Amino acid sequence: MKHRYSDNLRNQRIVILGPLPPPLGGVAVHVERVIEKLKLQGNTVSHFNSTSEWRYRCFSLYVLGLIIFLLFRRPQTVIYHTTYLPNALAELRLLTLCKRLLRFNIYLIEHDCRFAYALSAQQKKQYQRVLGYVDMQVLIGTKTAASFRENGLTCRQQSLESAFLPPDMRDEEKFLAAYPAALHDFMKRHELLIAANAFQLSLTDGKDLYGFDQLVEAFARYVQTDSRAGLILVLAQKGDKRLYAQLIERITTDQLHDHVYLLEGNYLLWPLLKKVDLFVRPTLSDGASVSVEEALYCSANVIASDVCWRPAACTVYTSGDVSALHHRMVQALNTVKLRSITQRELS
Repeated sequence: MKHRYSDNLRNQRIVILGPLPPPLGGVAVHVERVIEKLKLQGNTVSHFNSTSEWRYRCFSLYVLGLIIFLLFRRPQTVIYHTTYLPNALAELRLLTLCKRLLRFNIYLIEHDCRFAYALSAQQKKQYQRVLGYVDMQVLIGTKTAASFRENGLTCRQQSLESAFLPPDMRDEEKFLAAYPAALHDFMKRHELLIAANAFQLSLTDGKDLYGFDQLVEAFARYVQTDSRAGLILVLAQKGDKRLYAQLIERITTDQLHDHVYLLEGNYLLWPLLKKVDLFVRPTLSDGASVSVEEALYCSANVIASDVCWRPAACTVYTSGDVSALHHRMVQALNTVKLRSITQRELS
């Protein structure tokens, strides 16, 4: 899969509704990179923060602000990224009304593979009516596409795509310098580095959505046979407090303090991915992970759960199977060690 929907948008007035960093998350990173791409293509791009606190504090004021924003910007295309947020259906109905007045195109970018299943029968009917006014529905990943198909939500013009756009890798040293000194020390102390990331810890069906608990368990097994390894867990924000406490407790119980580093806050991921030997995506549910494709782009080895489509270069394992994850981890890091030995011999 590739990103395509922005390719032919040129010399237009475009409004994008969605999040921007901080905090850093898959959708926010995608929106940020799309904006930069569209500007390079000669577009005038205006961003409206659809995750604004006013959305939650006073939705009527949020809507008023959006109407005024659209009237002043007079867009030719509106790109909407947050159908999974509260009151999104009301917001989309408003956009279709504004479309009739201002005559712009609407692109819906569907990032969430769980959203469609959560809709009631009435909400699905309302959503399908909205789709009748949508010019393009972009489904991010095969799992997301299947969720909309299975719930009868179809648009006359659909596109199955990836959310990944390559990062601008200028100023790498500056971004690396922004990492905490303790992280740099941690990386120096470990010959083998593994990384995993999440926007925030959260639950799905009562379980750790991002699979950090299972990753730490698999890693604890690995460290018993090779103490040179270090695991970096990247969190833009803590999220679920109970999950976070359980994670810390697990690290303590397994005596992994010297082997696990929690990088919390808004740090760019790609400079770290260029330094690690292995990136792991142990999620229990996923659409199309920007992080997985970014890790591959940065030449890291990648292991990911089999919950959705993964790029061919990615090694997959059965989701939820800690033994399978540990086995894949051993295989990947053995390959890294063998390559390192070969390089030393050649030099």
